[in-house]
Amino acid sequence: MAQGDGAYAGLCTRRTRRFSEYNKISVLLETLYYLLVLGSLVILLFKVKKLDKRLRVFIPLLLLSLLVEGVRFVFSDDNIVAQFLFSIYTPVEYLLLCLFITSILDSKYKRRLILISIPFFMMLSFIVQFKVESTNYFYKYLDVLVESPLILTWTLFYFFQLFSDDETFDFTSNPLFWISVGNLLFYSASFFSYGFGSYFQNMKQYDFGEAVRWIARTLNIFLYIFYIIGFLCSGQKRSFSY
Repeated sequence: MAQGDGAYAGLCTRRTRRFSEYNKISVLLETLYYLLVLGSLVILLFKVKKLDKRLRVFIPLLLLSLLVEGVRFVFSDDNIVAQFLFSIYTPVEYLLLCLFITSILDSKYKRRLILISIPFFMMLSFIVQFKVESTNYFYKYLDVLVESPLILTWTLFYFFQLFSDDETFDFTSNPLFWISVGNLLFYSASFFSYGFGSYFQNMKQYDFGEAVRWIARTLNIFLYIFYIIGFLCSGQKRSFSY
């Protein structure tokens, strides 16, 4: 019996150490994420006059992101203000990203398709966040699961246009390219990460759910790294007619 108690105590100690190490890594990644979002905004504001005007749509997006994360950090996810800001973030994010993508596309048909999707998605997102989400944890990120393939598809429109264009340009100095690469990587993985993460969380497999969602959180760091690269580029301006 004593040996059994000792083995159990050793197992608990190892689990506690792993949990402590996980918390340290989690705090480190979150801190890095906050710094990257803040850095993205500072660089964008500093270079806004030199960059393509179409990038200005990221100013309210980054400001809202900092506000949401700041409120959640100071208070908690259960705070009513934090919940409200989190609920409106995804539809506003979709709106701003769609406006950005339509501004870099040549095709009027594709631009019109994207613009038409905005009111439908925003309506769906508000219904999910203010009506459906409280009934089941799985629905918490349902609007993200819809947003991800849409943004991914719209971003692929840009890359198809880019690589079918006979005009050559330097990728290293094109901010639109780097920002689109960041969106492509993040939204291609967030669908599976938030989807399976919410599923495991709803099934009370909290460790699996949290681990899977960290895939998207890690890619979120790379998203803002690519944003920073894009904002640091000198850019090559082209005019698009609607």
